[in-house]
Amino acid sequence: TDVARRLAKELGVALINGAVLSLVLGVVVALLPFDDADVLRLAITAGISLLVVIILATCIGTVVPLLLHRLGIDPAIATGPFITTSNDIIGLAVFFLIATVLYL
Repeated sequence: TDVARRLAKELGVALINGAVLSLVLGVVVALLPFDDADVLRLAITAGISLLVVIILATCIGTVVPLLLHRLGIDPAIATGPFITTSNDIIGLAVFFLIATVLYL
């Protein structure tokens, strides 16, 4: 379907963006002058979280406007606040979930 094709295309770009940005984050943290293992775990947590959040934000940012359009709601008006708020909430939840898994 059209939605699946659009989502697949956006997910491909999100995967590349997330992987590159996570790698950059990991390299920057690795170059910092810390010898503590917790810094490495924090960098891994942030990198994985960044990748997951970018992918989830892409899914939300692709599907919500298409869904709103199908429901007869103008996506330009309703999408902005909903996507911004949901991405913030999901981003924090993902970060804390991954941190909990890695630190326990």
